[in-house]
Amino acid sequence: MLVLMKNDAFRLLTVSRISSDFRANILSRSRGIAWSATGSATSEFDVVVVGGGVIGCSTARQLKINNPELKVALLEKEDHLAFHQSGHNSGVLHAGIYYAPGSLKAK
Repeated sequence: MLVLMKNDAFRLLTVSRISSDFRANILSRSRGIAWSATGSATSEFDVVVVGGGVIGCSTARQLKINNPELKVALLEKEDHLAFHQSGHNSGVLHAGIYYAPGSLKAK
């Protein structure tokens, strides 16, 4: 999986082609984009997840776990993952699993 992070990364990247099967070709217009250590030099991906918050990271992770053959890219405009709201809470998603089904707390 490729993780791409850098300030203004969304302005530095363009999606040049998206077909019906969600293939995307990402073209860099700047040398200032940082590629993760687990990334690759390829510019073609099966899935591109935009946003490196808790939801984006979880989505990219599950896609890769469930479909190891997919080329997945995760784009984040900041220098760190979960920099905004995801990084300012405990990082836990409330799913209501700890409460009795149908109770007000579970809703």
